[in-house]
Amino acid sequence: MRVQSQAGAFLLSAAVIALFWRAHHAALRNAGPIDSYLFWLNVAFLLLVSSIPFPTKVLEDYGDQFLGPGLYGAVIGTAALVLYAMDLHTSRSAGAP
Repeated sequence: MRVQSQAGAFLLSAAVIALFWRAHHAALRNAGPIDSYLFWLNVAFLLLVSSIPFPTKVLEDYGDQFLGPGLYGAVIGTAALVLYAMDLHTSRSAGAP
């Protein structure tokens, strides 16, 4: 059973990272010059995405307690919010409605 939970957590995280990669590409597709605000949002986003293996491990070990899903959800949710802020910033910078 332990191997199944490890494989499931790994596959979940791989899918989440792949979706983040695709959304990141789409958010920056029409970006003009990168200002310091967008640069630091991007750094924060990449930091969060690169940290996903840690909450994945915690999810594997503590999936039946609040800590596992709570930490995993907090990291994924925060990364999604930062990506959303990047998308808003690039949209507004490009003059899109």
